[in-house]
Amino acid sequence: MKIESVKWKIFDYNLNTPLINSKGIIKTRKGFLIQIKTDSRMVGYGEASPLPFFGKETFEETERSILLLNSILPGTQLNNAKFPFHFLAGYNLTPSVRFAVEQCLTEIKIRSNDLNFSEKTVLVNGLIGSTTIEESLNKTKKFIEKGFKTIKIKVGQNCFNDELKLIDSVSCAANNGIKIKLDVNGAWPLNDAIMNIKKLAQYNIEYIEQPCTSINDLIKLSQVSSIPIAADESLADMNDFNLLCEQSDIKHFIVKPTLFGGMANTLDIIEQTESKGMTAVISSALENTVAASYLILLASFLPNTVHGLGTIDLVTPVISKNLFPIKNGQINFRTGKLLNNPAHLIND
Repeated sequence: MKIESVKWKIFDYNLNTPLINSKGIIKTRKGFLIQIKTDSRMVGYGEASPLPFFGKETFEETERSILLLNSILPGTQLNNAKFPFHFLAGYNLTPSVRFAVEQCLTEIKIRSNDLNFSEKTVLVNGLIGSTTIEESLNKTKKFIEKGFKTIKIKVGQNCFNDELKLIDSVSCAANNGIKIKLDVNGAWPLNDAIMNIKKLAQYNIEYIEQPCTSINDLIKLSQVSSIPIAADESLADMNDFNLLCEQSDIKHFIVKPTLFGGMANTLDIIEQTESKGMTAVISSALENTVAASYLILLASFLPNTVHGLGTIDLVTPVISKNLFPIKNGQINFRTGKLLNNPAHLIND
C-alpha cells in the first residue's frame, strides 16, 4: 500500500465562548484539513491548526509545509510503516503538519485493520478563563455538578490581588474534594512570581502552569517555589524537555501535540516522564474535531492523569461531528470514533 495523493483545504471556526487569558482574547481559529489517499483506496484525514502566538509556527509556515507534501509523500510505502510513524522525522515538516500527517496515517492503518487501541476513560479538567468572581463561582458550581474533579483557572491578565480574591472564592466553593490548577501563560516576571506564590501557599494548588515566559526564569522559580511548577509554552521540543529535566525541579510537563510536533514526539515524552517519575499532561491548542480526537487518543495513554482538554467544548465543530463529548469530567475513548469522515470538505 502506497500513498497516492494529498489534498488539503483551509477552514476557519469560532469558539462557542471566547477564551480570555493573559495573552488576550481568542475568538476565532483557522487551520488546514488534509486528506491522504492510498493506491488501495484507503483514505485518512488530519488537521493542522497552528496557534501562532503560543507556538513557534506561523500560519504561512504551515501552508508552505503542506505544499511540500505532494512532492515528498506520494509513492511512500506504508505496509511496514508503524504507528506513531517515526519516519516522518526525516521530512522538514512544521509541528502541526507532522501531527496532521500522523493523524492521516493512523486513520489509514485503522481502516486497513492494522491498528487498534484499547478503550479508555480520559480525565479532563474544567476551565475558568479570566473573568469575574461571580461568573467563576457559577462555573465552579456547574463543574462540580457535572462531576469534574479538577478545575484550572486562567490568571495573569488582571491585578494579582483581584485574582487572589477569585482564587480564594473558587477554592472555598470547590472544597477539599476538588483540585485546583493555575495557568499564568508566562505573565509574571520572576520577582512577581516569587511573591505571588508566597500568597498562594495557603491554597491547595496542584501546580502552576508557566508562571514566567523565560525558560531560565522558570528554572529558577521551580527551585524556590513551594507550589509545583509546570512547563507549558517553554516546552517546544525535546531539547527544551532535556534542559528542564537537567536544570530544574519541574515535574509536570504540559504537552500540546500541535505545537510539540505530533504523536511520535508526544509519546516519546510520555515514555521519558514515566521513567523519571514525572507527569506529562496532554493539552489542547483549541483544535477542531479531527485533531482533538487524536489528542484524546494520546491522553488515553495516561488514564490516571487529568488532562487539559476542557477547551474541546469551547470549539464549534466545523470539520465533523464531535464524537468525544465530555461527561462527568471524563471522555470515553475508543478507536472507532477516530473514523469521523469529513470528506465533504475536501471534495466540495
